[in-house]
Amino acid sequence: MITILFTTIFGIMALYGYFTKRDLSSFGSVLFMFLLGAMIMSLINIFFISNTLYWIINYIVLAVVIGYVAYDVNLIKRAAREGALSSSLSVFLAFNLFTDFISIFLRILMLIARNKD
Repeated sequence: MITILFTTIFGIMALYGYFTKRDLSSFGSVLFMFLLGAMIMSLINIFFISNTLYWIINYIVLAVVIGYVAYDVNLIKRAAREGALSSSLSVFLAFNLFTDFISIFLRILMLIARNKD
């Protein structure tokens, strides 16, 4: 069940990033700011240990990482269209997609595991 949900989310956002006509360059800076905000909230939650804040942080980070999938696929598409896709850049961009994939998987596992407690 989790694998179907996981691959569906990843696939939909990858397709959106590929087929959208918009340039998602500015989307990356917004996602990065949300990620920094979630990290600061996580540090605050260490001292206050709020279960509600834990859930909010996890859903924010999950949404940000899902957004990064569309951003990274769009970045690959733009680099390929402009002819700037060298071997080192393609390895770097593939690594970005791989880390997005792993991050989504880990966040979904954390949410499911915490839900069972």
